[in-house]
Amino acid sequence: MHARLGRLRLELREYPAAQKHLVIALREKPELTEALRDLIGLYYVAENWTGALRLLDQLAKRETLGSGSWFIRAVCYDKLHMQAEALAAYQQFVALDQGRTERQDFQARQRIKALTRALERKR
Repeated sequence: MHARLGRLRLELREYPAAQKHLVIALREKPELTEALRDLIGLYYVAENWTGALRLLDQLAKRETLGSGSWFIRAVCYDKLHMQAEALAAYQQFVALDQGRTERQDFQARQRIKALTRALERKR
């Protein structure tokens, strides 16, 4: 029930209430992968980069991450100024997505170029 309420609150953009219900749902039933995905999305929208990465690690233990999860991971690393990790995650996203999501693909490819240059300057 809390997972459904969390999803509903998320769709209504009532983020604090959504987070409360999703956390309760996962505490009661940690195996609720959909609730975990919803909480990752919530943390991403709320710019809780560290929390989103922590939950993505949990999700990766349950399933192979898809391109969308890799994009979220890349942005989180990027926002945390973890350039090498962001570069690798953007590259993984591009490899998996294969241009299906045009906007994210463009953003990822631009960040790959910028991060590659930045990391080369550090050497």
